[in-house]
Amino acid sequence: DPNKHVSSFICTITTSVGRKLVATTDNLLLRGSIVRNTNWVYGFVVYTGKDTKIMQNMHKVPAKLSSIERTTNRTLIFVFCMQLVFVVVSVILCSWVKGEGSGSGYGGKSSDTTLPFWFA
Repeated sequence: DPNKHVSSFICTITTSVGRKLVATTDNLLLRGSIVRNTNWVYGFVVYTGKDTKIMQNMHKVPAKLSSIERTTNRTLIFVFCMQLVFVVVSVILCSWVKGEGSGSGYGGKSSDTTLPFWFA
């Protein structure tokens, strides 16, 4: 059965004439290996796709963040959220102040849109 341990591999191959050959890690070429200075090679495929030992050992690398980076990220998210809240509150208050006192400017009403001192 395929496993992720690169250091352990043993396989017995039975040829068509009944001869048994043993293959171990000394006879195994892993993915990406290059054979040089060799006139000929007999080979067979042992594992393919996700069953290969290299693929089984591959995993997603975790993000390496220091505690300062994590704190900075959290602080930036907090500041962004607070600014968003301030903008929403400012828009609501501004529309409330404009709609409350001054009117539309028609019919003799003034269109003065000065803000009260407590809003600034």
